[in-house]
Amino acid sequence: MAPVAAAAAAPAADVTVVAAGDICGSNCKATAAVVGQINPSAVLTAGDNAYDSGTLSEYRTRYDPTWGKYKTITYPSPGNHEYNTSKASGYFDYFNGVGVQNGRAGDRSKGYYDWEIGNWKFIALNSNFSKIDSAAQLSWLKDRLRTNTKQCVAAYWHHPLFTLGSHTGETKARPLWQALYDAKADLVLVGHDHNYQRFAPQNPQGKADSAGLRQVLVGTGGKSNYNFSRDLPNVDAKDAKSNGVLKLTLSGTSYRGDFVPVSGQSYKDSFTGTCHAKR
Repeated sequence: MAPVAAAAAAPAADVTVVAAGDICGSNCKATAAVVGQINPSAVLTAGDNAYDSGTLSEYRTRYDPTWGKYKTITYPSPGNHEYNTSKASGYFDYFNGVGVQNGRAGDRSKGYYDWEIGNWKFIALNSNFSKIDSAAQLSWLKDRLRTNTKQCVAAYWHHPLFTLGSHTGETKARPLWQALYDAKADLVLVGHDHNYQRFAPQNPQGKADSAGLRQVLVGTGGKSNYNFSRDLPNVDAKDAKSNGVLKLTLSGTSYRGDFVPVSGQSYKDSFTGTCHAKR
């Protein structure tokens, strides 16, 4: 009797991840409500999570009653406001535990780490380059990309390389982009400017490239909005009036993004993409 062929494995179910930066903020109660409505499997933050200085008190009184509801599924990254407190101690004390060296926010001397969900690797990086050993972070990133086994890769941090907003692009982020581009990563998620910007896939020099990274700037987590101050190529969508979050629906080989505004605001954006084939 011929052996029975094994059944093909069922494709993994889609997973949902929510992202935003620049959060608490006067409107973070409203954005936290949107997170609850989406009911994601994971939440990531793109820095400046608790204004104005990321103290432990600000995290406990502003962030914790709102976005803190999702702390057990949150994978944060630090912004410049976190470092208004020496060594971002309030940020690390909140996410890791008071005085704990290594925890949910990574090693407190580094602030970068990675995690996986479904067929996706997410890499949280620290764009406060003067506060850490940037060369060590870049070396670590290249190593994690070299050993990655996931089809799809997204990275996130605070300071964007490309932005239309009032801040200038952070050129020190270009080596991170280059490492991600060389490894055929798919998404970069950032904040810092308090608005929403979606770019078409591009290379680290800002040239349109179907094999490049799609950057989504989602500094809309709850702080007052910044206007746009310049034009850049490859911008597919932008809005400077809304607070809200980015909902990512992730399959094993592709993604869908939706900007979901807070109640009473109407701006929406949707996009899709297919993960690059990895070397």
